[in-house]
Amino acid sequence: MALTLSYFYMKEGVIMPEEKKSRYTEAQNRATQKYIKDNLEEIRFRVKKGEKDRYKIAAEKTGLSLAKFFLTAADEKIVRDSEKNKGDKG
Repeated sequence: MALTLSYFYMKEGVIMPEEKKSRYTEAQNRATQKYIKDNLEEIRFRVKKGEKDRYKIAAEKTGLSLAKFFLTAADEKIVRDSEKNKGDKG
């Protein structure tokens, strides 16, 4: 089990060590990293300065994380475009 060491001050000015347990065990961390490697892909892109805040505010208004906001918007666009293409073929 991973332990981190932190310090706190007592009234007398003596510094005493205090052990803190890590939130996750090494096994949990390895399992999480393996899941990410085996099941997820990463998409990264850049926006102009100031645009991130605009998107973040919009995401917060809908109760979504920034990542979920973009995924939802992309999925909605894909559906709209596929419906539009169906109408063009008919």
